[in-house]
Amino acid sequence: MGLQVVERSIDRTEVLIAEELFLTGTAAQIVAATKVDHRPIGSGGMGPITTKLRALFDDVVRRVEPFFQQGGELNGVRTDFWMARAIGDAYPDLSNEEVHVLAKAVMRYYQAQ
Repeated sequence: MGLQVVERSIDRTEVLIAEELFLTGTAAQIVAATKVDHRPIGSGGMGPITTKLRALFDDVVRRVEPFFQQGGELNGVRTDFWMARAIGDAYPDLSNEEVHVLAKAVMRYYQAQ
């Protein structure tokens, strides 16, 4: 997706002036935060980056479902490699790092099921 990602602590004022904001979690996946302290974030709706990330994650979850058994265990040997390969083939514009981050997120998703 070509996004530069930096993990760091942020100040409350940065949250209030953000163009868009989303939260992630194993159960919630990707959720838009449209208000903070009753104040709208950006336009007050889900932003374009959040929309793209949610669609991408949902598609990847469906694509790799055959790689998992019930209970979140991987089917077969080197399945993590083949799952990452399937994601990379489906989304050739993603970097290797983005593919592996997605693969790890999907593994956590299925293991939490």
